[in-house]
Amino acid sequence: MNQPQGSLFFIALLPPPEVQEIATKIKLEFAEIYNSRAALKSPPHVTLQPPFRCNLEQLPDLERCLEEFARLHAPIPLILQNFAAFKPRVIYINVQKTPELLTLQKTAFTAARIFPEYH
Repeated sequence: MNQPQGSLFFIALLPPPEVQEIATKIKLEFAEIYNSRAALKSPPHVTLQPPFRCNLEQLPDLERCLEEFARLHAPIPLILQNFAAFKPRVIYINVQKTPELLTLQKTAFTAARIFPEYH
């Protein structure tokens, strides 16, 4: 069986430190109650582009693309409300799908398409 090439990456927004701190406490509590440590592997985030593979030699191109993306987009408000799930295994803090967030996600997905060999 062939192994996929490249390292696994995803593109995400990181909330402000005070929100990350609260979300991390919730993640730790859930990990303890439900014996689930997988959520502790990454910081609290809002995914813009789901995981994709990128060859390490192409990493500088991806970094440049992300730097340009960040430079062209102003911060957006994130509205957190209740919990939601990707059943059966993932519980997360729900982020309202505001027009600003949807536009940013669409733009990030389009920018990531510059690297079609990774999808």
